Amino acid sequence: MNTFRQLGYAIGIAAFGALVTARMEHSLTGTAPDPHTAAHALAGGAARELGALPSGALHSAFASGLNAAALTAGVLGLLAGAAVLASVRVRAPRTVSAAPEPAHR
Repeated sequence: MNTFRQLGYAIGIAAFGALVTARMEHSLTGTAPDPHTAAHALAGGAARELGALPSGALHSAFASGLNAAALTAGVLGLLAGAAVLASVRVRAPRTVSAAPEPAHR
């Protein structure tokens, strides 16, 4: 169980990081001369090195990337919750039969 949790963390972080970067790259297309490099620099925390780009474009690209990741995580969470609810079986309650009453003398 612990192995799957750690694997999920690693894959989840990588997948959402790639999604954020791809969305930032898409948002910077037309603004940056090389949107791929700019998106990776922005994702890596090197926004100061992108001084030639307007800060509004960088903020918008970063917000767009985080928005895509949050929306995707929310939808996946709802789908996972629905799958769990659909797969959980509800057991019928056990009925306890009453013990026979002792015979009256």
